[in-house]
Amino acid sequence: MTPRTSKRTLYRLRSVPPTTDTMFYALDADQLDRVHAGADVVENLGVPAVLVTGSFEQPVASWCDEIFRTTGIEVSRPVNRSAGLLMLAVDGEVYAIGYDQGFRLVPDRLKDHRFGLSFASRRVDPAKIRDLVSHTPGGGRTDITLIPGGASVWSLGIVEHAPIVRRLGGQLDDIPLTISRDDPGKITSAEGGAGLRMRLGVEDADLIADIRAIARVLRAPRTAAGTA
Repeated sequence: MTPRTSKRTLYRLRSVPPTTDTMFYALDADQLDRVHAGADVVENLGVPAVLVTGSFEQPVASWCDEIFRTTGIEVSRPVNRSAGLLMLAVDGEVYAIGYDQGFRLVPDRLKDHRFGLSFASRRVDPAKIRDLVSHTPGGGRTDITLIPGGASVWSLGIVEHAPIVRRLGGQLDDIPLTISRDDPGKITSAEGGAGLRMRLGVEDADLIADIRAIARVLRAPRTAAGTA
C-alpha cells in the first residue's frame, strides 16, 4: 500500500506575497543558475504554487582525497544531488517544502525562524518531549538535551526562554493530521525549529489540509496549560 504521508520539513516564509511570480523571484537567482533550476506553476493544488527543481553538482566527491590518503589510489567521482522545492500559498501565508537537497534553495532571510518551535511548543505532548536544543547567549554554545522519560514543556522553561531554544522534538498530542486521520490513536511526532519536520500528506488535498491544521494551532491562543 502506498504511504499517504512522507516526513518533510515545512517552512513558513516571511515578506513573500502569495503569488507564483513573487514566490519564485524571492529565491536567490544566482543559486538557481548554479543548480540549473527549472520552474513549473502547479495547477492541481487549488492554491498558488510553484515547483522548482535542479541539482547540486560537485566535480569531485569530498571522500576522494581521503581514500587516496588511505589507499594511495587516485579516485575522481562526481556528486550529483537532486533538489526539489515546492512553494505554496495557503490562506495568504507562503510555505516551502524541500525534497532531497531542495531545502538548500530556501534563503535563510525568508524563513520564519520561530515557526516550527512555536508549533512544537504548543502541540508536543508535555509528557513525551524527546529532545531539546538550546543556545547559550554570548557563549556560542549549543546544548542538546535528550529526555527519554519526557518532561513538561513548561518545566523546561521554553516559554520564558524562547529566544534561546532552537529546537524541540517529541510526540504530538491530539491534532487532525493525515497521519492520524484513519487511526486517531496512531502516534506521530514533530521536530520544531526554524522549520517543522513531521509527516505530511502526499496527496494534494491531504497536504493542504495538514498545513491548515498547523496554521490553526498557531492562530489559537495559548492556554495556561501550554496547549493551544
